[in-house]
Amino acid sequence: MPPEGHISPAGVRFIGRWEGFRGNLYNDPLGHCTIGFGHLVHRGNCDGSEPARFKRGVTRRRGLKLLRNDIADYQSAINDLVQVALNQHQFDALVSFAYNVGTGAFATSTLLRKLNRSDYQSVRSELMRWTNGGLPGLVSRRRAEGELFRDGTYVDLHESVGREGDNELGGPEQRRDAEIAEGLAEPNDIPLEGPADEGQHAETGEHPVDVGEPVDEPDTPASPEVASLPPATERLKRSMSIAIDMGLLITSTTGPGHGPGSYHYRRPYRQITVRDRRYEVGRAQDAAKAGNGNPRPLYRRYFHRLEQMKPTELFYDPMGYSWLNGQKVDWTPGDHRDHVHVAF
Repeated sequence: MPPEGHISPAGVRFIGRWEGFRGNLYNDPLGHCTIGFGHLVHRGNCDGSEPARFKRGVTRRRGLKLLRNDIADYQSAINDLVQVALNQHQFDALVSFAYNVGTGAFATSTLLRKLNRSDYQSVRSELMRWTNGGLPGLVSRRRAEGELFRDGTYVDLHESVGREGDNELGGPEQRRDAEIAEGLAEPNDIPLEGPADEGQHAETGEHPVDVGEPVDEPDTPASPEVASLPPATERLKRSMSIAIDMGLLITSTTGPGHGPGSYHYRRPYRQITVRDRRYEVGRAQDAAKAGNGNPRPLYRRYFHRLEQMKPTELFYDPMGYSWLNGQKVDWTPGDHRDHVHVAF
């Protein structure tokens, strides 16, 4: 294992630059009482019960100390999850990234999988997949993290945050554990192999379910229909890409286990290519994890990623709720305990 890393003072200032600073108490976008560089004082709005040391406000120096303490768990996650050697600026860049997207997202990211194969060169392009569709603030942050990882170029806190008075640079998407999803790879960055291609199609987790095998036809040219997919199919394709990148299998698309009356089989659109594999798809797909272990946290993470897309159907019974017709409902179908079902 590589030696344990610790974020540098420059790394703390780098994160603070994106978090933004307010010297006095304020309510963050989620309505929680906050101060400094996004330090949580308590949940719920500021109500006068805050400690006197916060009521008086904090300096930037004090704010950076609070931020360093807040970063500790994310620093530990990098130490626990990264299996290759990192220099200081690489470590700082990854802590910044994990602090923004959350340790759960980092743990299931394609970036981590590639890095742990010693593919340092892919880190910059993988970072650029985490911009929520190209939000300017996130694009700037991911580029800065990429340059920091590659070149050791730190963007200093005071280059963008004034020294006088309150000055909040960061928006909600810059906050700790923000809701940021991994986007699709660029066409020339699509992996030739992924978890679904590693000889795991025969198993599908805790309980067997039908497996909709992809059709491996690498020499078959894409049809005109594939080049212009209906919106529902395009969204389904995106959900399949996310599943594969997280380490899940596509366990059913229009597979034989779903009869003519089911939502899967009622309307098969065509074959589409997802991560260099061809699938016959309808309007829905199931995803599960192959092999042993406890995949439930991964299912939950996938569920949360997909509900941001407001699908027509999204089922995973242990969540205790579902999505129907783009709306969250307090109901589960009762037969989706070992896989996640999504339809558009």
